[in-house]
Amino acid sequence: MQNSSKCTTSYKILTSPSQYQPCHIRVPDLNKPIAAIRSDGKYYSLFKITDDTQQAVQLIKRLSARGEETIITKTVKGYGIWVFEPEAIA
Repeated sequence: MQNSSKCTTSYKILTSPSQYQPCHIRVPDLNKPIAAIRSDGKYYSLFKITDDTQQAVQLIKRLSARGEETIITKTVKGYGIWVFEPEAIA
């Protein structure tokens, strides 16, 4: 399912763990690996987990307004907000 806001960036909502693979990645500006997911051949770093639906929507709107490509996952802890990492190293 893909949704679009009034921004040029869209986001995906992944409701099943079969739609992504949890992993760790490295990015150029950090020395340690960070939590991530892989979906459709792209890597996304964990931005935040929230149990508040409205907060998740507001975060996605702000990130999209900045041009970020994002994914929301539904987990037992709430909603995971993930940001695309074009320079990720698996």
